Amino acid sequence: MGLTEKDLRDAHSQVAAMVPQDYELDAMAVLKGHLVTEQNFEIFFEHVLPGPKALEKARLTFHQKFHLYKAFNPDNKHGWLWGAINKLNNLRNDVGHNLKSDDFKIKKDELVNFIYDQNPWKGLNSDDGNWGDLRNSLNIIHIHQIHIKKDYSA
Repeated sequence: MGLTEKDLRDAHSQVAAMVPQDYELDAMAVLKGHLVTEQNFEIFFEHVLPGPKALEKARLTFHQKFHLYKAFNPDNKHGWLWGAINKLNNLRNDVGHNLKSDDFKIKKDELVNFIYDQNPWKGLNSDDGNWGDLRNSLNIIHIHQIHIKKDYSA
C-alpha cells in the first residue's frame, strides 16, 4: 500500500514542526560560524607552529583545538573571546545534535548579549543591512581571531 496524500501532509507537518523555518537560518549561521571559528584555529596553528602538518593526523576535536589555541594566548587581552567561543560551541552542539531545541533562542540570545556586553564593536554591521545580531556576533568573533593572528605576525 502506497502513501496517501494525508500521509504526505502528516510527514511534512512533522518535519516542519521539528525544523521551523525561522530556526533554520539561525541554525545554519551557527553551524557555519562554528566552522569559520575552527578554520581560524587551523590557520593560526599553520602560522605559529613550526610543523603544523603534524596536527592533521592528530584528528583534534573542536574542543581540543580551542584549548590549544587558548594556550598560545594566555593573557587576558582576549579573555572575553574564550567565553564567546565556548558559548558558540555549546550552541553548535545543541543545533548539531537535536532536530529542534527548546533552548535555542535562549542560548542564541545569551551568546549575542555576552558578545555585545564585552565588545566595543557591537555596532559593526554589514552593508547589506540584513545581518542581524547573531551574524554580527559571529563576525565579531572572526575579526578578533584575525587580530590574534596579526598579534603573532608583529
